[in-house]
Order: sequence, then structure tokens, then C-alpha cells
Amino acid sequence: MFRGPFFDWVSRSLVGHIVFLEIFASIPAFLGFVLINFWAATLAWTLQVAFLSCIAGLVAALGIWYTVTLPVIKRLKPPPTHLDAANEKQGGKAARRP
Repeated sequence: MFRGPFFDWVSRSLVGHIVFLEIFASIPAFLGFVLINFWAATLAWTLQVAFLSCIAGLVAALGIWYTVTLPVIKRLKPPPTHLDAANEKQGGKAARRP
């Protein structure tokens, strides 16, 4: 769907998931809550909403990583071949036969 170094990093790492969801979910949620309750907001309430938005983004990233992304990455990983076993036995130098 999206291609580029940022989205490749996001799709392949837990830290990428956390950063992505903090940027694209937690910050908009925080701004939305602040705008909805703008007149009654105090500094303590605003800090509480900011903290809860960050925690919600972290929990969502962890949940998506362990339930969706990690199984997909494991399923897409190619199965090991006989050359992989030979490579490990020789310390990373697989024997190539002509």
C-alpha cells in the first residue's frame, strides 16, 4: 500500500509501530479531547489527557504488533533451506558448488 523507508520501518519493528501510533493516533486523540472540553479544561486535566493518550497509543501499538504484525512477519519469512544449515556450520561461509 504505502512504500518508503518510514513505512518499511514501521511495518517491520515494534518501535516503528509505537512511533506511528503515537503520531497518528495519540496526538489527534489528545487534540480532539482538548478541543471538545476546551472551556472546562484545566492544566491538570490536560496533562491527564496527554498521559492517557500516550498510554493508549502504546497499548494499541503493543496489541497490534503481537496479535497482527508479528504473526504476519513470521508467516511471510521464507522457510530455511539446506544452504542455511550449511552456512551456519561453516561460520557464515556456505560452500558453493559449481
